[in-house]
This record gives sequence, structure tokens and C-alpha cells, in this order.
Amino acid sequence: MTKKYILLLLLICLTFYKSQSQKRNTLTKTNLTFIKICNDRYGFCVDYPQNILYPQPLSGNGDGRHFSNKRGDQILTTFGRLNNNGDEKVSLEEQYEEDLRSNDLIDEVTGNGKKVITYSKIGTNYFVISGFFKGHIFYEKVVLREEGFAYAILVYDEIEKQIYNQVANRIYKTFK
Repeated sequence: MTKKYILLLLLICLTFYKSQSQKRNTLTKTNLTFIKICNDRYGFCVDYPQNILYPQPLSGNGDGRHFSNKRGDQILTTFGRLNNNGDEKVSLEEQYEEDLRSNDLIDEVTGNGKKVITYSKIGTNYFVISGFFKGHIFYEKVVLREEGFAYAILVYDEIEKQIYNQVANRIYKTFK
């Protein structure tokens, strides 16, 4: 009798797990509707999927904002920062090298930990860094602006990569 109960309990658990997994993966079947939001202080714009991410209030000093999902998880962060390092401006190449070495920005979004970089690219006025971080995928794009840098950082669960990889691609194309 005990073996039958254990098998029945295992079957119920597997059925529940499969149904929960399917519910979570319904996000991949969502038709994304993107809209543009801009930051007047730093002069950047980004498209975001309005049916899965919700903009939170602009920061007090107007430098950026967070976008959260329905669970309240912070998924996308956009902000600008002045380019000043004392009297000297930091070059795009210097900022790129610093962001490759540092975990600071990812730590601010998700907590402490070490990132594993799987892709990085530097262009004329931007760079992109992406990889893994504590069971999450992160995507960072930085654009050199006249007076500073504009950042878009996307951090999401690996299980939701089918949908958020599309979001990352759209951000890559529209964040300027």
C-alpha cells in the first residue's frame, strides 16, 4: 500500500509541476506590444513591452527608472549618468573596460554576485555586455551621450529567455 501512495503522490507532484511550468511559460506565447519612453534629462529613448513590463516612477533626480513585471521583479533599468571623472571625461573604451571588470551595476539591480560574460561588443558610440548572473540572464547596453552615458540593463530568469531575448533584441535596436 505504501508504494502505491508514494507513486500516487509522485504523479500528483509531477502533474502540478508540469501545470505550473506551463503557466510560467505562457509568457513566451504573448504578443509583445512595444512603446517608446524617453528620458528628457539625458536624451535617450527605449522601446519596452507594455504588456509585460510596467514603468515605475521616474527617479527623484530624473536620471532614470525601473520597469517591473507583474510579480514586482525589477526587469529593466534605464538611467543616465554624467561623464565626469574629476576634470577628465571617461572615454567609451574606458567605461567599457570598467563595466567588463565590475559587477557594480548588476549588483545594484539583482544583489551581490559574480557575472559570467558570454558576449561583449563595442561600437562607435555604444557597447553591449551580456551573460549570466545567479540563474539570471543579463543584458547591458550603454550609449555615449554628449554629457554622459545612457544605460539600459535587462535582467531576467533563464526560464523566461524565449520572451526576454526578443525584448533584448528590441532594446539593442532602439536604445539610443
